[in-house]
Amino acid sequence: MDNQNLIAYHQILDSPSANSLFRYRNGSRMLKFLLFLTSIYVSMNAAYHERRMWTKVRWSAWWERIVLESWDDDDFKENFRVSRRTFHHICEQLTPMIRKKFMIRRPISVKRRVAVTLVKLGSSGELRTVANLFGIARCTACIIIKEVCTALCMIFKIKFPRNSDLHEIATEFFNRPALPGCCGALDWCHIPIKAPSQNAKDYFCRKQFHSLILQAVVEGNCRFINVNVGWPGSVHDARVFRNSQLYLAGVTSKLFSPANVTVYDNSYKPFLVADSAYPLLPWVMKPFGRSLTHEMANFNKKLSCGRVVVEHAFGQLKGRWRCLLKANDSQTGNVKTQVLACCVLHNICKDFTDEFIDRWDVEDSTNGDDELAHNDSNLEEGKKMRNYLLEKFCM
Repeated sequence: MDNQNLIAYHQILDSPSANSLFRYRNGSRMLKFLLFLTSIYVSMNAAYHERRMWTKVRWSAWWERIVLESWDDDDFKENFRVSRRTFHHICEQLTPMIRKKFMIRRPISVKRRVAVTLVKLGSSGELRTVANLFGIARCTACIIIKEVCTALCMIFKIKFPRNSDLHEIATEFFNRPALPGCCGALDWCHIPIKAPSQNAKDYFCRKQFHSLILQAVVEGNCRFINVNVGWPGSVHDARVFRNSQLYLAGVTSKLFSPANVTVYDNSYKPFLVADSAYPLLPWVMKPFGRSLTHEMANFNKKLSCGRVVVEHAFGQLKGRWRCLLKANDSQTGNVKTQVLACCVLHNICKDFTDEFIDRWDVEDSTNGDDELAHNDSNLEEGKKMRNYLLEKFCM
């Protein structure tokens, strides 16, 4: 290259435009390189770290620090309405059904789920309050309570007794002393609920609040042996009774098996006892009305000795499980499951001799006392059965 060309070349390199082009190309290459390194770093990080899900910070110190570490047996029973022994039995039986983990950061143990449910059922507190107490979301508490109540109803299903169990129940009533052959006490009550969003007027009962109807049969130790819950509060009690599985089994002679019960080597025809609101049927005995003879009064007294157990059962049920006293803030369908679960828990407490504390007893005006429409074709047969019992055991 001659001198003139060399001078021209250097002039071009030293010009402002050439310097700008050089710096631009260098900067572009550097930027691409940095982006390349960044992409490698991000991909390597993603391979070793799972994406984190944001969750709201909640505290469960009440359950973990106070309940588990500092409460004695009396504190435990007062707040959870059952003894520690009963609580552990419930958890043990429910574990196979509810051990699945929620899709959240920290799994909730079976014991904690059962505790959430017992606090909700045993108090009149709102769902939000219970959730905050255990450091969980309101929707999570709702899921837990529904899950545990459903499991309770399935695992500890309430069934009408058969065979030897029926003989034992008849003997227990006989010793009260009730009428020979009595195998259960029948009654019903209202369960208060909040007004449903749909068809609210159907649930508004004559006692001036929204409710579901609970019909139950109870054995001599106040244990539930038949439960029917879910009918709207405005439905007439006759319709509830005659549309129940209990009534269907009774009128088809399938309720009692065997057809006779043995009490101290004597055989008796089995029946239920009820108040004057129920129809007189061969398998449902009710008291005599006005103008009582001495024998009729004696009959009514013996019948009352048997029937009083269902009143005690309802009182203990609502006294222990306070959610049944106040309008429940759960959805109507969930309330039905909760009521059934309360009846199941009541029976578990009876089985474990988990005593009812007297101070839990409350005044309750939700028990039924309506007159039923007595247009049943079995009324005459019912009269014959009642007169037989009168002449045989009350003269």
